[in-house]
Amino acid sequence: MRKKIIILYSFSLLCLIFALFLCFRVYKIRRPYPTMKVNTSHGEVIVDNHKIYCANISDKPIINLAEPVYLATSGDVTSHSGEELILAVGDSGRDKKKYFVCVAIEEGKGKVVAKSPADIYNPWKFIIADTNLDGKLDLACGVKKEAPLHPVFCKRMFFFGIDEEKQKFYPIFLFSRLSSRLEDFTFADVNGDGKDEVIALLWKTAQERCILCYRWIGNGLEVISESLDIHGNKIDADKNNIILEYESIPKEEFFQSLKLIP
Repeated sequence: MRKKIIILYSFSLLCLIFALFLCFRVYKIRRPYPTMKVNTSHGEVIVDNHKIYCANISDKPIINLAEPVYLATSGDVTSHSGEELILAVGDSGRDKKKYFVCVAIEEGKGKVVAKSPADIYNPWKFIIADTNLDGKLDLACGVKKEAPLHPVFCKRMFFFGIDEEKQKFYPIFLFSRLSSRLEDFTFADVNGDGKDEVIALLWKTAQERCILCYRWIGNGLEVISESLDIHGNKIDADKNNIILEYESIPKEEFFQSLKLIP
């Protein structure tokens, strides 16, 4: 009798542990990331983990992805009408399964038009820009990985395009590194030529950071300007401003502080 009771208690304990494990997995899948809002030509799109809503279309999800989204942006990167959503889907952790996904919105529904594995890239930032100045918008992606010519796990900047026929992402240019170790980057027209340049926040030394601006030259980037030291860890741009971690600076004022290199 005593042996049966021990077996019963042991079985109950195992069932409880298994139930707790399932609850943890469900919570992790359903609630790992905060809700994101993305402005698109279709209206404001809300990304709630694995579900995507568009208030202008319906109060129901326009698409339900199998895994949660942890990065999202939008841009007209395919021949489909309007802007598409570019997403990083899966687990943001290192060496975890993740994907690049492009979702087009057609007839009130979301449709996956391109999908590629992103495990080896570990994406941490998305910007839609004409990266190689061919007149088409591409994906500038911040990644965390080693490179053949620089075997250190750190932040890098890669450019990707979308092959609509094969329904997948393809690399345009994969930078091993810039002038020094990358911390963050954005795109803006620095020299007034109507073309966006890369504005990169780099580590000048182990304690100091600076900003360098690069332009595309057909087979890579070249430096066109450099700045004084910067103390923040993040940089971004909107229509009128350069946004640093602690302040927002009008573009004209920011560009005047750069030392242009002929």
